[in-house]
Amino acid sequence: VIVIIVAIFIMFGYHSQKEKLRPLSLQPKLKILVSFYQVVSSMRSVYGVKFDEKLKGVILYLDYFSLDIYRLISIPSGCIGTMHSRLVFSVVWPYIMVILVAASLLVSRLFVRSMSFLELCGQYKEKVGNIRNKLLYFTVFLFYFALPTVSRNIFEVRKCQAFQVEDSDNPTFLSVILTDMTIACDDKSIQYNRLQRFFWVAFILWPVLTPTAFLSFLLVVKETIIKGSPSVLAQASRFLWEDYKGHMMFWDVIDTWRKIVLTCFVMFLDPKEGSNKILRLLIGILVSLIYVSVLAISRPYKRSDDLMLAIASNVILGCCFVLGIVLNLCGDNTDSDGNDDVCVTHVSLNVNSFNSTLIFLLLTILVLVGTAISIALIAFSQRRKPSVRLVSTKCPPNLDMASNHNHHLFMSHVWATGQDKTHSIARKLKMILPNLKIWLDVDNLKDISRLEDSVAESTMVIIFYSAGYFESKNCRRELNAAVNMEKPTIVIFEGDEASTLRQLKDECFNNCYGRGTEPTSDKILEHILTSDPIAWFNDVAFSAAAMNRIFMALLRNLPFYTRNKNCRLLDNGIIVPGETNIESIKHSIKPPGTHSMNSLKYFVKSESYLMKPQRYLVNVLVCAANVEAFEIAEEVQGLLPSGNIKIHLVDEVSTLGKMQIGMSNELPEIDFANSDKKLPVQTLISSGHTQEELIDETSALGTTEIGTSDGKKTESSFESNDKQLPHVKDISLFDPAVFTENCKLLVYLNKDVFQNDGGGLESILRTAIDMDLKIVLVFEQNPEKGACPFGHFFSVTPQELIDPPYEIFRDIAIPLHVRPQYRNVSLQNILEKIISTF
Repeated sequence: VIVIIVAIFIMFGYHSQKEKLRPLSLQPKLKILVSFYQVVSSMRSVYGVKFDEKLKGVILYLDYFSLDIYRLISIPSGCIGTMHSRLVFSVVWPYIMVILVAASLLVSRLFVRSMSFLELCGQYKEKVGNIRNKLLYFTVFLFYFALPTVSRNIFEVRKCQAFQVEDSDNPTFLSVILTDMTIACDDKSIQYNRLQRFFWVAFILWPVLTPTAFLSFLLVVKETIIKGSPSVLAQASRFLWEDYKGHMMFWDVIDTWRKIVLTCFVMFLDPKEGSNKILRLLIGILVSLIYVSVLAISRPYKRSDDLMLAIASNVILGCCFVLGIVLNLCGDNTDSDGNDDVCVTHVSLNVNSFNSTLIFLLLTILVLVGTAISIALIAFSQRRKPSVRLVSTKCPPNLDMASNHNHHLFMSHVWATGQDKTHSIARKLKMILPNLKIWLDVDNLKDISRLEDSVAESTMVIIFYSAGYFESKNCRRELNAAVNMEKPTIVIFEGDEASTLRQLKDECFNNCYGRGTEPTSDKILEHILTSDPIAWFNDVAFSAAAMNRIFMALLRNLPFYTRNKNCRLLDNGIIVPGETNIESIKHSIKPPGTHSMNSLKYFVKSESYLMKPQRYLVNVLVCAANVEAFEIAEEVQGLLPSGNIKIHLVDEVSTLGKMQIGMSNELPEIDFANSDKKLPVQTLISSGHTQEELIDETSALGTTEIGTSDGKKTESSFESNDKQLPHVKDISLFDPAVFTENCKLLVYLNKDVFQNDGGGLESILRTAIDMDLKIVLVFEQNPEKGACPFGHFFSVTPQELIDPPYEIFRDIAIPLHVRPQYRNVSLQNILEKIISTF
């Protein structure tokens, strides 16, 4: 009873954790493993294999894997009662288990949950429906594994053997049932006739009707499975079909009949003496060879590792049948040298009953060990391999397609200008999602006339737009097919979004006329621009963000995630290798109060200066002459919890240097180079910051504190007396007593940088580099905000800053994009650069 209860909990536990365990493909492996042992465990009782007495006790372990009810409950069948009682129990115990599980599910729904009577009435119908689906799943699960063993137990009443009862010139024989020798196998026996009548009822109920019920289930749900929208009944019976390809969904029925033939129907061959002869073993070898051949040709499994395991286990099963013949030939009689007479004569000098039994035992263990090793290798490779994973399950997504689809993505592009980039994108997609099936012209185009069929057989269409796409006749054919079939479509492009989309629309209007069955240009544009076009960048983080959008669009159109229950798995999105992870960035921030001794290299040692621990982990400096950087700094500040980033606005260089702490309590005004008026610092304060937060002891350092991420006033880094700052050159931009080693100068680059700023930015950059302060360059990508080719900066930047020793462009500038998904990547890249130590 405990074993059965544990098995039930394992089954439902696997069901609840199915998405996490899906990459291991445990369900088909369990089917293959149990099926193998159910056949192998019948070698003694059905095929009469004579194992060596020395190892017979070890061979008995196979009965546990056969799921024989008597072996599982550890009760001898004779304790149940008469032969008729044992036969009845063997037939009905699965039904009893279904009734018990149904009762327990119903009780758990009705009484375990804390809910009022009214709530219970309102939810009863939904709960009963849920119970019905779970119960059907459990019934299919239980009957699938119980069928071979129950059927074999039913045939026990057909196993008779004749014994000589008199030693005389005319001996008489008595044929009795082997499992109950008190019952004679005689048509005149009332008990025997009663058993035979019940046998035929049980035979119809189990070996005939149960596989037929499986087949009926699959026939009923076939259409919904093919369409990619499985019905409730299909989902409840998914145990039978979800491990196989769409056109091979009936494979479990075929496998079930194979097991019944090998464990039951062979007993119709010579019921009285068949177990003492090798004919049944020869039939077993023949069935195994045919099944392996059909497996290799039809390849019904979705996963290749499951197919290889199924082929290997059936090859080993055939070897076990061969060893069964050897064991029956060898027998127990040995000659004077200890060798089996028949083995020496007909098999081999070195083969005997013990060796053959040992090899048989090792082969059966090999299947179990091989299955365990394959699961371990898959788990290990899954952990090490960079792959797309669901945030909700931390596991790779389910990529099952509708049965009438052969590819997940159809990549459409014009050869002249888009072939290389399209193939590069396809390789990247498959690299991080190996099971993804992509239609590419170079790989899949066999017949140009079947382009429309290939589109129909794909789940989603990806258009890589480049110049001349709509001028290509074949591209228009692919596009027209996608629009007419209402295939989900996404456009990918390179370059500036506004100008690229203008070019796309112009090309479409000039080449798509809507003749005949062709859609009009307006309909085409409406269809392909339903989803926002995706800009593709070669940078790892930005391409990962683009692939995230592609994969999310694909998953939302796959059958598994269109179901109400499974669609919630996508609510938290997916993780794509290469994406910038804000959590990992947070972990790289140093704890409060940590300082590097290098930060004191410009500090004049004096006992009169006392450095206090810093409350802020990251300090960001922005120049008054480069005020756009302040807005970016505030966006970056919002990525971290409050209290981690402090923004400082660096005033003109002439105001820096020898200043006293607390000398000014008024808001300073900052001269902006491109403005005719002076803007007070208040205009730069983000919402939630008070005026008092702006002025503190940092004003003495030539900086104005603009705000913090928690909106609270900070403590002074020095004692607030009239002490003078240490003299660090004539102009001091940065004092390590205030700014820790995690301090960076943020510089914003657009077409107007260094223009009409009076040299303020140039001076601050020179001073910052002289003081070994790290600079983070941000490169604007929005044309509306002054985006320009990067080469423009080499013509407007003072040559002194380009040449050694300053070389401000030595580090790569971070592109700042406007699209939300890319904007987040840009900000996270900036944050990562800001908090990195040096």
